Amino acid sequence: LEELGEFGPWQKIIAVLLWLPAIIDGIQIMLATPTGLLPEQYRCKFDNCANDNGAFFPDIEDEEAWKLVYPAKDGENEPDFCKHYAFIPDDKGNCDFDNINTNNNSIKTCGRDSEFFYDSFQMEKTWATQFDLVCDNDALNPLVNSFFLVGLMAGSFIFGVLSDKYGRKKVLVAAIICAGGGSLASAFMPEYWSFAIVRAIAGAGAEGCFLIPFSFSMEIVGVNERLPLLSWVNYCTLLGNFLSVPLAVGEAIPALFAYFIKDWKTLQWVMSVICLCISFIFFLIPESPRWLISQGRLDEARSLMKTAAKRNKKTISPHLLQEGQVEGSSGEKEGEAKGDSEAQQVQQKPNAQYGLSDMFHPSVRLISISLFICWPVITLLYYGFTFSAGKLHLGGEDEILGEMLVAFV
Repeated sequence: LEELGEFGPWQKIIAVLLWLPAIIDGIQIMLATPTGLLPEQYRCKFDNCANDNGAFFPDIEDEEAWKLVYPAKDGENEPDFCKHYAFIPDDKGNCDFDNINTNNNSIKTCGRDSEFFYDSFQMEKTWATQFDLVCDNDALNPLVNSFFLVGLMAGSFIFGVLSDKYGRKKVLVAAIICAGGGSLASAFMPEYWSFAIVRAIAGAGAEGCFLIPFSFSMEIVGVNERLPLLSWVNYCTLLGNFLSVPLAVGEAIPALFAYFIKDWKTLQWVMSVICLCISFIFFLIPESPRWLISQGRLDEARSLMKTAAKRNKKTISPHLLQEGQVEGSSGEKEGEAKGDSEAQQVQQKPNAQYGLSDMFHPSVRLISISLFICWPVITLLYYGFTFSAGKLHLGGEDEILGEMLVAFV
């Protein structure tokens, strides 16, 4: 990198291209929010009203009006949409919804098998309304996000290990297909549990779409050159942190499209197709040179460095990446720079393969333990705010606008 340049045109182009898969992660994280919206008011069918077609909903801003239909929640002055008073029909079994006549001594409770109706809201239909995730089934609504988080956790292990073994480029495309394919399949799932399972599959792929570009971005730059006017920030740190920018952009995209696409299935497959189209990145990016070197594929790494040098308008030494010089020379330089004999010894070990146990090496043990504490806390806060975007009311009564604002915040 000293000869190639730590952040030349070659690195900049690759860094920008690696933002595209990170957008997929953002899309998948936030996609379930607009596609899973629920209206403010819903109810089950009035069984004793033969003419109940779901069109009638009382004005919940008018306390007298809704109290004729719904009992109040225990200890609150809010309507309980999972219960309703029994309507008194006429001789033909029809109910007059303009002049409501109910028996407030008879309360009907909505069950799992009840037929539900939903008041108008920002979406025409969502998976939450299709699968009736209200009343006795309301606990299944947040469980969808739990499945997604399980997928994220699994994806961090699966795609992390696979990318170390088979290369960043190939496994990145596999992650894109997993995220987009799982998301596309969910639009055609006939019932709740199959939908939740493919949501987890999409989550696994989404994590790979962020994890691999994160590693890849830092593997193409060095750690010595600093940013102008920001002498404490190197380009490796810059790329690692700035990958969150396309993530935030991706989170805002489903909300933006939700303004124009009101059916959740259509929105789901449109977002999925966009994700799958990003797989064309396979033809635009090279393999990680550091990964090639770690696998002993020096001829390929040397050829790649020559191409990069040409793009960066640099000249590299003819003896670059010769056998027996790669690990030793880099280890000596890092060991001398750090004054750490243990680090030097590790770096000089040819074709070293590292595992989980190396995270607890004395030289990095404290850092690993600190990250084990900090990351779960940060992650819980992040996804807590993200999945509750509609409830934060940043956009006032416009939940979709609120989701976009949360993404950018």
